[in-house]
Amino acid sequence: YVPTGFGGGTNGLGGPNSYSYENGTILALPGTPVGTVNMEYPVYANSPDCIFPNDAAGDPYYDTVPYPEIGANYIYAFEGGPIGGQAYLYHGVAATTVETPSYRTLYFSFDFSQLTNPAHRAEWIDDLLEWWEIGPVSNEDPSTPAPVSGITNVYPNPFNPSTTVSYTLSKAAPVKIEIFNIKGQKVKELINEEKSAGMHTVAWDGTDKHNSGVASGVYYIRFSAPEHSQTRKITMIK
Repeated sequence: YVPTGFGGGTNGLGGPNSYSYENGTILALPGTPVGTVNMEYPVYANSPDCIFPNDAAGDPYYDTVPYPEIGANYIYAFEGGPIGGQAYLYHGVAATTVETPSYRTLYFSFDFSQLTNPAHRAEWIDDLLEWWEIGPVSNEDPSTPAPVSGITNVYPNPFNPSTTVSYTLSKAAPVKIEIFNIKGQKVKELINEEKSAGMHTVAWDGTDKHNSGVASGVYYIRFSAPEHSQTRKITMIK
């Protein structure tokens, strides 16, 4: 993001110079780290800006932006709205992420509270904490906490055709990592063996136990060790 003045972009929901609150929806696009891909989230907003694509803005600041060659990933688009049932800038960009070697950032074009469903806001917060790898901390105990066994990251997510599961073990132990579908049926077993203490990774190539490609949709990674078990949601997109 580079500030170029006091004004924002065109109001993507209600149209230029529209400052009244309007009902609408935003669509989760492939590659978003927050929310569920292809789901429309209801919003009630007064003036959400449309974020214009990189090639529409030119590159006068190319030399002053960190990692300009990476650009932005468009993760949400305006869908429903007050203009004949659609947003003024239908499918215009409503949110972006930038992921560089040194940081991750998300730009949401209007007030986060204007997601109208509290459950959706909670879902986004959980997903953002996971994406930013933020966990609870305490200022009361300055000692370094002991490592905890479990999944530390799944990337990319959503994914196609493969994703990598990072996990840690506080001590050597037998580990099982399995993939389940939304019906609770086991799709594939990735690991079932003794592992040493420390960080490990394992990849899933999007195939089932017969090495056939699975369908697009939501799946769950189940981590099991003697001292801890954990489940993480992932999404396959084709």
